[in-house]
Amino acid sequence: MQANDRERFNDLIRTLCKPYRLELDATDFDIWWVVLNEFPFEAIEASVVQYLKTGKYAPKPADLYTVILDRYRSLWWSPDEAWVHALKAADEDETVVWTNEAATAFGEARIALERGDEFGARAAFIKAYQRLVEAAIEDRRVPEYTVSLGFDRQRRINAIQQAKAQGYLPADRANRLLAENSQGMKEDARAIVGLITGNVVEHPSANAKRLADLMRETLAVKSRMIIWPFHKQVWLFCVPVFHRLQGCFTS
Repeated sequence: MQANDRERFNDLIRTLCKPYRLELDATDFDIWWVVLNEFPFEAIEASVVQYLKTGKYAPKPADLYTVILDRYRSLWWSPDEAWVHALKAADEDETVVWTNEAATAFGEARIALERGDEFGARAAFIKAYQRLVEAAIEDRRVPEYTVSLGFDRQRRINAIQQAKAQGYLPADRANRLLAENSQGMKEDARAIVGLITGNVVEHPSANAKRLADLMRETLAVKSRMIIWPFHKQVWLFCVPVFHRLQGCFTS
């Protein structure tokens, strides 16, 4: 809080104490202020409302301090919840919506995971995640969610829609990401048609080397189709193209 919050802070504490018939003097207000002024006023206000609903005894500054910290902790995923989300990052096709703390902790666990030790990876992740979240709570930070895009565009859209519904992403940011990736799917479709018809156009977000490799493979496949019946030619040509294109474009 800032010094100009002092008057409304005193009014808030007076409201908190009134149902318990507590009369506070200037020194009492100073004590409450010293204990709680590190928190934003909005966090204290929400905790006062919670205590008025659930508190059974006359409140002390330490009681409200504990309620505020518990509210901060409740905003964060538990270590097990964070691990479930982070584990998706092992699949390059998956899109992961997570916090910076979860992403950093997963980085510490990745080595164990890559050598097949999922138990060790989980233990390393949980230890790192708990440390990082406690540091965030000490700094009075709330979770901030980031999006790590995988190769599969449909999974991107599904993950972003789910994160929007769960409140992890603000609606305006989620809608922008959804629009970008929906447009990207249309561009992918046009690229597929171009490869099939021979009218190849550069994909706006294409990785040039990967596209070149795909085109070389496509031409090699076409050269082997000459003696096949038409319907078998289409099948032989389309299947590798469709399967490989998913990984060829990134945002």
